[in-house]
Amino acid sequence: SPFVALTGRSAVQNFLWLAVFFLAAGSWLQSRKISAAYLITMMLLAPVVAAEIASGGDLLANSLAVSATLILALSSSNSRTQVLWALLFGVALSWRAHFLLLAVPLFVYHVRNEAWGQMWRIGIAATLAFLLVTLPIYLVDPAGFSPLHIQQKLQFFEHILPHANKVTIASAIAAGVLAAWYAKSKEQLLM
Repeated sequence: SPFVALTGRSAVQNFLWLAVFFLAAGSWLQSRKISAAYLITMMLLAPVVAAEIASGGDLLANSLAVSATLILALSSSNSRTQVLWALLFGVALSWRAHFLLLAVPLFVYHVRNEAWGQMWRIGIAATLAFLLVTLPIYLVDPAGFSPLHIQQKLQFFEHILPHANKVTIASAIAAGVLAAWYAKSKEQLLM
């Protein structure tokens, strides 16, 4: 809504988050060239990215906001700045329920790197921001809460895959753990 209020269109948010992600990834990878190559490859090989930019959809902006704020929180060496980025990460997590699955590889990343203080700072700040944004919306109308409504779409596949909802969530968590555990470097975790 800030983009609509300022410009009359929501499409602008895609360009803002592309720029923020470019800067965040460049900082994380310590190379703007690799960051630019990553974004160019993403735009060329994923037609949905071009469609999101052309149509002004919010899926790209949401994904980039979550990725960029997480990268900035992880790469910040200052505790206060890290908490600020973690708070923004928590707000970004509230945009789509599936982003919560990032908690699994994020936890594994911190365990592997023995970064306990960072894990707690980011985890607590992101959780607080997520709850402050999401909980009031849920409490106003629990039956109409969008993430729970969308989750029920998997019921259409119950005849093919019993307990499709639970299997999908368990599979996503397992994939996140495996991907994070076997990533040998932060570059592999990002990609």
